[in-house]
Amino acid sequence: MIPAAASPAKRLNASSATRLFVKIVITLGLLALLASKVNLRTVGDRIVEIGFMPFAVCILATLVLTILVAWRWQMILARMQNPVAFGESWRLVLIGLFFNQVLPSGIGGDAVRVWLLTRSGRRLRTAFLSVAADRIFALSAVILCMTGFLPVLLHGPAQWPVTFLAVAGALGFAALFVLPHSLGILARALPDRLHQAAGRLIPRSLDLLRELAAVLRLVLRARPEGPAVVGISVANQLVLGWIIYFIAGRLHVEIGLFTAIALFSPALLLSMLPISLGGWGVREAALVWLLGTANVPPDASLAISVLFGIVTTVASLAGGLLWLVNRRPQAPAKPPPSGSAPVPIPVVLKRHLSVVSPWVSLMERTVDYGSGKIEVYHAIEQADYIAILAVTPNFLIPIVRQYRPALERFTWELPAGMIDPGEDPAETCARELREETGLKARRIHALGSHAADSARLGNSVHSYLVETEDADSLPEPEPGIIVQLVSFERLVALIVSGEFDLQLHVATVGIALMQPSFARLLMASP
Repeated sequence: MIPAAASPAKRLNASSATRLFVKIVITLGLLALLASKVNLRTVGDRIVEIGFMPFAVCILATLVLTILVAWRWQMILARMQNPVAFGESWRLVLIGLFFNQVLPSGIGGDAVRVWLLTRSGRRLRTAFLSVAADRIFALSAVILCMTGFLPVLLHGPAQWPVTFLAVAGALGFAALFVLPHSLGILARALPDRLHQAAGRLIPRSLDLLRELAAVLRLVLRARPEGPAVVGISVANQLVLGWIIYFIAGRLHVEIGLFTAIALFSPALLLSMLPISLGGWGVREAALVWLLGTANVPPDASLAISVLFGIVTTVASLAGGLLWLVNRRPQAPAKPPPSGSAPVPIPVVLKRHLSVVSPWVSLMERTVDYGSGKIEVYHAIEQADYIAILAVTPNFLIPIVRQYRPALERFTWELPAGMIDPGEDPAETCARELREETGLKARRIHALGSHAADSARLGNSVHSYLVETEDADSLPEPEPGIIVQLVSFERLVALIVSGEFDLQLHVATVGIALMQPSFARLLMASP
């Protein structure tokens, strides 16, 4: 008998259990190794030596840092067009800090923040990108501090290891902006067989990286939010280094403030690696070695690291308390009040269609509103429209200029057209984009279908956002059409000035901006 294959859920649970077991082994192994190299009684005496007031000061400083983190996250969400109240941001940051300590992963609190933000009505992708951007800004501050305080470590044993970590971190941060485009080119060059094997994983991953890079660019370019976010991140890291310096001073360990910041930054970076429980063990091993390069005894280094972990854990209890007292089910929405008089439904008594041309017909409708009120209306019947907001890999938007006899002038518009009989709107979108601009569609996103004019037109507008293939130079478009590639800022300027004035196409831009992921893609234009 052939045994049944394990279900995906069982395989996932087994994989999670294995990862947890490995983390437990690494954490206990590192702590046991440290315990074998120090006098644990001396370490315990040093921990008790700190006293209540210095311990309370460190906890207060940690809680102040959560205020700064909440402010930073609030600014990131605001730039992503998903504003959140500061009180709510701070509450979620505190809860996230708590779960970072109690869950077996150092980023468990980030996952909880994402989940709680989605419960408040935000999209999962938006919540994930905001927390990921917040985490990356925090990591960038660690890298900046390692780089900025590197001269303190010159000619010391920690110089080259810290330099390596700083360079690796900086390259990783830069890769967020470079890799999506480079990997996109590589993915399109892969054989079809590899594409089929990867399924949708590659394009989805690239989309996520592009959006994350767009969020980072969006925040960094904002004024005054960009400098504020970077400043808060650096200040946060400096205060964490000060806490290490303060604890060391209370334990009568002689170490300079700048040295404490320079040595704690790489230890914190290493503790963020998802290989131990909440960074325990890794942080202690790293600090014992790094502080040892500044002639700090191993027992004192271990005591400093353990005290820092205890301070963070105690400070996080505020988040645990918030988690317990705020777990209330939301009250169901009240139904709208009834009792107003029902409105009679109009009845169309007669329709008459007059064909004017192959493209335009005139529909006459006779409508009975009840109580003897009968009206006659005329509307233009046409095929449905397509409006295409396209974005190239370089984040430029193609717009077209052509003469419109109805207005007796030239206009700037988005690529557009009419749907042929029996044609799928998405196929029309790809065809019209290629015919009017020469660009090929790589990925088509439907923005929705809307009435063109509820009073005079009987058709709909199908709006699309299209990510195009690379185009070093635009092929020859249809005769009578001029194509330009413009940045999003330039398109906005044309709309505001009235040069781009087709309302249906302005609405397409607005619809795209209402969806955060598309808004970030548009605003990432150079």
